[in-house]
Amino acid sequence: MTPPSSSPTYLHGFSGSEQQRLMTQARLLESRIFGQIDYGGARRLLEVGSGVGAQTEILLRRFPELHVTGVDLSETQLATARENLARTPWCSTQLRRGVPVLGA
Repeated sequence: MTPPSSSPTYLHGFSGSEQQRLMTQARLLESRIFGQIDYGGARRLLEVGSGVGAQTEILLRRFPELHVTGVDLSETQLATARENLARTPWCSTQLRRGVPVLGA
């Protein structure tokens, strides 16, 4: 048995193809995951393990008044999330307003 690592590891890879797979997977599962969730009355949400921002994008599209704070151990994934969200019209406006705040 291998002893636990003292440094955190990331379950998914960091490759561009893996990051794209995560985005695609989120969209494919969106109705199943968010079909019964209503954050319409919520103002703020902490997204722990926000990764590449796949769920963040969906949350901001479905609930445009929601302030999402995304955190992740991986600065690489957070940088990708910022890039992905900046390219999405309904997210780029919120990024300019300071929503969501994505940080490690």
